[in-house]
Amino acid sequence: MRAPTFVASYSTPYNTTTTPNKTVTVTTQPGDIIVIYGGSEDGNYSLGTPSGNGLTYTLRQSIVSSGFCGAYIWTAVDNTGGSNWTMTFSISAGIQWGATCYVFRGSDGIGASNKSSSNGSTQTVDVTTTQDNSALVVFQGDWNAVDGSTRTWATINSITPTNGNGLERDYNFSSGKYTVYGGYYSDVGTAGSKIGGVTAPTGQNYTTLAVEVKGNTSTAPTVSSDSITNINSTAADGNGTVSSDGGSTITQRGFCWSTSLNPTTSDSTVTAAGTTGSYSATMTGLTVGTT
Repeated sequence: MRAPTFVASYSTPYNTTTTPNKTVTVTTQPGDIIVIYGGSEDGNYSLGTPSGNGLTYTLRQSIVSSGFCGAYIWTAVDNTGGSNWTMTFSISAGIQWGATCYVFRGSDGIGASNKSSSNGSTQTVDVTTTQDNSALVVFQGDWNAVDGSTRTWATINSITPTNGNGLERDYNFSSGKYTVYGGYYSDVGTAGSKIGGVTAPTGQNYTTLAVEVKGNTSTAPTVSSDSITNINSTAADGNGTVSSDGGSTITQRGFCWSTSLNPTTSDSTVTAAGTTGSYSATMTGLTVGTT
């Protein structure tokens, strides 16, 4: 079983009072899993359900209570995908608020979720995951607005989110307003009880939400690269075969190349239509006399 692949996150500002809407521009592929969390400095005011790309957004958890930050977490499955489409968030009040969209790929869907809130006691949330190698997305809002510049996240399966490793995606401290933390655990290991969230600083009046993005029970596709044909000074045809899709739908196949060893899809690419079976595509723009 494989952990889902984190693709990208898209965040609005959390330290502005923009009303009624904030937006982010999102790019997805068919089958991607979307997780959205959002929060406001005051739980008396509600965030509206996100919208965009014709998707159905399911509210998994929320905390809307006086004396706490507002906190929400939604999920969606994007069956069509799209490039640079607009996701819209809304609120009716002129208070500080914001939201973030995560995109995951190669997941079996959404699993368990949970929430917790308290004043100054344990600041984490316990989620009993339903599948091995799932990811866990966690959002936390602190109504006491404690400075979290020296924050520490709980560790799950030897994984500790930080800004440095890219697993912490959001941190906002608005003095006298609220503090926001958001991040994910890329692989929480064997299914069962997982305790995640920020463990320091203490003295928070916090709301914490979490949702499981399931691991992938399919296997990796079986792909072979065949001989290069029709070689000329600036172009050549790549040939290959996808003999097995590994139990998941093939969304893209093709070739990548570079003048350095071990090219990736961040280098030059060309795609070919289809899913399984043989395929070919022409690599163009090559440099004469260059390996």
